[in-house]
Amino acid sequence: MATAPPPPQIAAAFGVDGAAPCAVRGGQGATFRVGNLAVKKCEDVVQTEWLCGVMETVTERGFRIARPVRADGGQFVVDGWFATLWVEGTTDMAGRWHEAIDACQAFHIALNRVPWSPLLHRMDNPWGRADAAIWAQPPVDLHIGPIADGLHRRLRPIDLPSQLVHGDPGDGNFLFAPGRPPAIIDMPPYWHPADYAIAVLIADGIAWSGAPLSLLDHVAAWPQMDQLLLRAVLFRLYVGFLFRGGQSAADRRADAYAPVINAIENWGR
Repeated sequence: MATAPPPPQIAAAFGVDGAAPCAVRGGQGATFRVGNLAVKKCEDVVQTEWLCGVMETVTERGFRIARPVRADGGQFVVDGWFATLWVEGTTDMAGRWHEAIDACQAFHIALNRVPWSPLLHRMDNPWGRADAAIWAQPPVDLHIGPIADGLHRRLRPIDLPSQLVHGDPGDGNFLFAPGRPPAIIDMPPYWHPADYAIAVLIADGIAWSGAPLSLLDHVAAWPQMDQLLLRAVLFRLYVGFLFRGGQSAADRRADAYAPVINAIENWGR
């Protein structure tokens, strides 16, 4: 169900008084353009305040971000709404996958000194429960079918350092503009190895957005990429089961991710 537009006092609080909100495609129906800002409803006020504070200090090198905007009281969130500067660009990923990977890597280099926060483990929703299951030690098997069970059996511990990562870097969360580096937007925060974000980007891109299978060859030699891809795929299967419709949703996702699953299995032979 789409979110109602922000009321006039929200626009006033962020300095765009009188600008009419216009719904933005995507963003789960919770984002609106208001003047030169993107204004979005948040689920977790405390986590959003923290993340906006982090993003306010990020230096853009090889990527762009939607810079958070403080309200007139100095806070980032007002009555459940926060704002960022509007970022121009198209979401069309065709022919831009390597550009997106490079920007994603640069973005995570910029985040690698951000300290861990307990606010990263506040997500009591299907995404948070799926993430907790695949990263637990040992990982939790939700027993949602033979394909997911097979992926679970292949999981091994990962000894890569963890950091703040974008949990959903993919189609719709990159913006491309001529002569400018890609913009990375709408960041759900997680604490995992940086290249997990690349695994999510590639797995989702192949499954849903027409990304070339050659992207798997591009990352095949990266440290523990097979384990990162396993977790990226299993995360999506678990979310499908927990949120999108049970076993049938998980099975449909397993079909979509089959090329990635097959590649992972072949790497292990």
